[in-house]
Amino acid sequence: MFNVLGKRIKIIQLRQICLDETLNIFCEISCVRIVSKGLEIDLSAVIGVAGETVWTATETFFYRGNFGEPDTNAENTAFESIPEAKVIARWFLPGGNGFRFARISGDGNGIHYSKLYARFFGFERDFAQPFLILGNAINHLMDNGNINAISLDVAFKGQFYYKRNVTIKGVKTNGSHRFNIYSEGNDRPCVIGILNE
Repeated sequence: MFNVLGKRIKIIQLRQICLDETLNIFCEISCVRIVSKGLEIDLSAVIGVAGETVWTATETFFYRGNFGEPDTNAENTAFESIPEAKVIARWFLPGGNGFRFARISGDGNGIHYSKLYARFFGFERDFAQPFLILGNAINHLMDNGNINAISLDVAFKGQFYYKRNVTIKGVKTNGSHRFNIYSEGNDRPCVIGILNE
């Protein structure tokens, strides 16, 4: 799995899931697309409680390589630009969290906790798993701890190197947050997304 990149995730939470509820989880590969630089695979999950769907998620993974002619109908959904975005939050990303987060997330790739290993693959240094950053960002974006019905659509674009500042910029209109997350030293967003409450 070390040659696989998470490219995008879409999550819909239809209602809050209670701690004592028994969950039924169904996962499948829902789509495979040949794109210009590789292969995209969508892994979809549906979580239900007593026959009621309470959560759906689709994560798109990218495998680099030549798999043939690109599909002409391959989805390439772009997010609107947000030039008027304001800073929502900023925090320092300390080093040394990668291995601990790998134990929770299952993403144990050495690029997330070994500077030398990451440099071997052409990166500046080790960098955070995207979900570590995304989880913190959502805490800053959510209003009043609302954990009922929400949807999240995110594209992963770059690395969050340790020992740098992370900045969220965004705009909110009618309960919808369009946001970008930046890593210090990179003018382009490393994560772009929209959160609807």
